[in-house]
Amino acid sequence: MSEPEPRFELFGRLRVHVGGNAVRLPPLTAVVLIRLLLARGSLVTVDDLVRDVWRTGARRVERADRVAVQKRIAELRAVLGARALQTEAGRPTAYRLVVEADQVDLYRFEELLAAGDRTAARSLWRDEPLLDVREHAFADPARARLAALRATLTAPGPVVWNVPPPGQGTIPRPGLLQAVDTALPRSPVALCGPGGHGKSRLAAQYAHERAADLPIVWWIDAEHGTDIGPQLLTLAAQLDVGPATLPAHVLLPRLLGYLRQAARPWLFIFDNAEDPTQLLRWLPGGPAGRVLITSRNPDWTEIAQPLPVPLFTRPQSLQLLRERVPALEPPAAQTLAERLGDLPLAVAQAAGAIGTLQVPAAEYLADLDRAAAAATDYGQPPTYPRSLSSVVRLGLARLDPGPLRAMRVCALLDPAPAPFWLLADAGVTRLQLAALQRLGLVTADSGTVQVHRLVQAIVRDVIPPVDVPSLRRAIAGAVTARLGDSRGDHHQRWPVWQALLPHLLACDPIGTDDERLRDVAVWAPRYLMARGDAEGGRALAERLYRGWTARFGAGHRHTLAVQGLVALGLHLRGRGEQALALAEPGYAELLRRYGPADPYTQKCGSILSMVLHDLGDYERAAAVAAAVLPWQRDTLGERHVDTLQTASALAECRFALGDVAGAIDLMGGTLADMCEALGADHLFTLQAARDLGRFQASAGSLADGIALISDALRRQRVLLGDGHTDTAVSMVFLGELLLRAGDQLAARRLLQEAVGAWTRLEGPDASMTRQAAAALAAVEQDGPVTESA
Repeated sequence: MSEPEPRFELFGRLRVHVGGNAVRLPPLTAVVLIRLLLARGSLVTVDDLVRDVWRTGARRVERADRVAVQKRIAELRAVLGARALQTEAGRPTAYRLVVEADQVDLYRFEELLAAGDRTAARSLWRDEPLLDVREHAFADPARARLAALRATLTAPGPVVWNVPPPGQGTIPRPGLLQAVDTALPRSPVALCGPGGHGKSRLAAQYAHERAADLPIVWWIDAEHGTDIGPQLLTLAAQLDVGPATLPAHVLLPRLLGYLRQAARPWLFIFDNAEDPTQLLRWLPGGPAGRVLITSRNPDWTEIAQPLPVPLFTRPQSLQLLRERVPALEPPAAQTLAERLGDLPLAVAQAAGAIGTLQVPAAEYLADLDRAAAAATDYGQPPTYPRSLSSVVRLGLARLDPGPLRAMRVCALLDPAPAPFWLLADAGVTRLQLAALQRLGLVTADSGTVQVHRLVQAIVRDVIPPVDVPSLRRAIAGAVTARLGDSRGDHHQRWPVWQALLPHLLACDPIGTDDERLRDVAVWAPRYLMARGDAEGGRALAERLYRGWTARFGAGHRHTLAVQGLVALGLHLRGRGEQALALAEPGYAELLRRYGPADPYTQKCGSILSMVLHDLGDYERAAAVAAAVLPWQRDTLGERHVDTLQTASALAECRFALGDVAGAIDLMGGTLADMCEALGADHLFTLQAARDLGRFQASAGSLADGIALISDALRRQRVLLGDGHTDTAVSMVFLGELLLRAGDQLAARRLLQEAVGAWTRLEGPDASMTRQAAAALAAVEQDGPVTESA
């Protein structure tokens, strides 16, 4: 038959019930029992009982004292049973009282309070606790702890709490907090992102805003896995789940079990964790458990729901600067936010440097340019554990040689996303990138890698100068190998150009001595122009032209080549005379210095022909095109893109000179070759189809011309969009032909669209805008056009 379960009340005078019956104990025996109960299951030696209960001080414990203790223990064992009161032989003998939390009102009180159930805890406080041992020092720590706990009965917020403040000027990020709220009940949440994104601040902000609903919130510095256990031991002491004398391997499982069985929600915040495997053992689980992790490592999917913490939005950056530095002028704040890339820590540090240290904004920006690692080391807010510079440098210090080289390669790229395959070509492996991701130095998404511009600048500052040339050569070699001899014209190569153009420019094509890199860079403006960005292409061409002129002189091959592209950009912007002033001498000098076989000579000749054609000098335009075309056929082949484009230009010249049949014959053959060599949807194929349609309509085949241009326009809308100049040109030409064919309704719709497109592209005074407007006016002169029912 099992022994009846005893129950104990320590609030007020000691009460003991066994099997539902009250038991009276002698006063000294009652004190021994209280001493054992306050030990929480730990062993209490005979000597400790003598000193604590009989208050003998430091004197030596005699045999008679031990006999007195044994008498009281015998009295207790007779009441409680041998299973509850155990003896452990030794020198000296020790005793352990084994009871569960629900058997002792004081234990239960602390458990309810830890679970946040203040009402139930308050009901147990019937009187001042431990009245029987008011004069005994061994009860002082318990009395003090209970007094502190009683104060929390009416206080709002958690009972157990160690969360740092989120800091003044914390920018609200309600969407992220709501996402944490939504996900936490289902699984742990990992706030992920590179250093400086404000993950720890966000976690602290979340804890402070949700404190009223959480009885236990415990912040754990998890950067080093070996530090987690000691911090949880501190929590175990706060919750009093066992005697502090218990070894960690006993106390920590008891703590986790206690939390797993808790009734009300509690929250662990593991800050700056790196390795999910080191955290796994510290997740208690249970229905009430909430675990929030902050980490630079994005790979938490096995144990937590990753929640990426983005950069500030621009308004958030400006709000922080405005609040911390009210005197900062809006333009200066805009410049700062842009240069800092909206990185929360960087913005906070800049605000600290400018607002607190009184560093002028212009000086701070100059410091960023001169020495980013030093500039991002001061102005650190006290609520951030480290400056941005120290975060990055600590990460670098933890890298092996392979990942360290990979990080240096990434630092020398443009801040724009870099494709994995580009980095692979530069000697960077996916395993190396994974090591960088774990430390939050890079982010990776959809086949690309990206590094924040300030992180790049800090890393660049600490790369040994002797290593820079070889790193730059690796990047330049990877870029040029991918682009090869691509001229930027073929739409199928545009995705590669789009991905690599920022990194090509980051290789410093102006300052480089790598001739192959300059060969590729020459065609970058042509790519932009082909995509419809005539102004961007012209600006880039001018930048290269000025830089190479200063370095190599006006007669250098690359200088002259890009001079032709500056002329092309001016031509596309309707500035024909300025274009001619560059294209004509540039072509002549290339022809003189490098001969007709040089591809740059041929390209500049084609550009000159286009410029002369648009200026109305058709005979000279035809002469230049007719000279260039056989050179290209000899060196490049009949169906090379440059050869075909020149043939198309020559056909236009013949048409303008009145040789319509010759123009149709040449353009028809060129269009067939383009379809076969370049594809039916190539930029130049569609231009040729449109022009052939014009030629046919002029020769009397209006229906054939309308059909050709209609098909070209349909394809251009898909390939280029409605906002591309080629699409807008086709709108005008087709609208004019539809008007000639008598289809006023279709002509009106298309010409209205063309006027709007050209107004947006070039403005109301551009020649094509005026041409479209004139054609539209001709429709309106014939009277209102309405749709039939």
